Amino acid sequence: MSVPAGKVPIFECVKEGFLFLGRDWRGIIPIAVIGGLALTPVQVWAESGQARGDLGVMLLATLASLVVQAPFLAAFLRRAISRGEQPLAVKFGRDELNLIGAGVSLSFFYLILVFVAVFVIAIAVVAMTVSSGFDAAAAQTLPPDELAAQLTAALGGDGVAILLALLALIAGFFLWLAARLALVYPATIGDGAMRVFSTWTWTRNNGLRIMAVLIVLVLLAAFVSGIVLALPLGLIEGMVGERMSEVGTVGHAVTTFIAAAVSMGLVVAPITAMSAYLYRGLRPAEGVIGKA
Repeated sequence: MSVPAGKVPIFECVKEGFLFLGRDWRGIIPIAVIGGLALTPVQVWAESGQARGDLGVMLLATLASLVVQAPFLAAFLRRAISRGEQPLAVKFGRDELNLIGAGVSLSFFYLILVFVAVFVIAIAVVAMTVSSGFDAAAAQTLPPDELAAQLTAALGGDGVAILLALLALIAGFFLWLAARLALVYPATIGDGAMRVFSTWTWTRNNGLRIMAVLIVLVLLAAFVSGIVLALPLGLIEGMVGERMSEVGTVGHAVTTFIAAAVSMGLVVAPITAMSAYLYRGLRPAEGVIGKA
């Protein structure tokens, strides 16, 4: 398929992500298993904080997740950027510290934007429900299902449509932002120094194409992961029943590990490989996309 000069080839990028799995699955499997083991306690901690509504624990768990995932992401990125010349080795050094620094910077940037988005949504909801007598302060104490029902009734059909459109617009903005900053991690590893907003110009005029790559790749990876997870999770559910979803139980810990390992191998690995492919193609002076 012909692609205009300087434009990201969507399906070629998606294919490159899954070709990485095909080429290096022998090394990816043990890394995914070790990564799943390392991430399990962090994810259980995050879910326990979420169940209690403890925002502090959730934020700390997010930072801890960045630290834990850094060695595994760096291993995938070094291998993908070098086209197989670098070994798939998990270690902790300068690359991993740079990756953590880039991840923390991005996290705080996104956190600020999330607070702004929540503020905008709250203002919109208040404006649309002010005449309905909806008590936002009292509604915060209601169970989620009852809160949703009361809010839907207060908004009415038109209000719900406007709110959904606003949410879709915000989600689209965050996805576009993720596309424009998709080279942060591979550039940090490939350049041997922390790169964050300096990669913004590298993706200029390709934001929508990279968005399409992310959507297609994530959907395909999620579909494959769902198929792989169906059997083990089904067996565990058959043995422990509903307790598999109870935080703190053995069943929950085992399912969390399996899900984390599968996600590391079938979602994280192809996405990092795709981002490494984009990095090689879009990096100034050395990039190949758009060159004759």
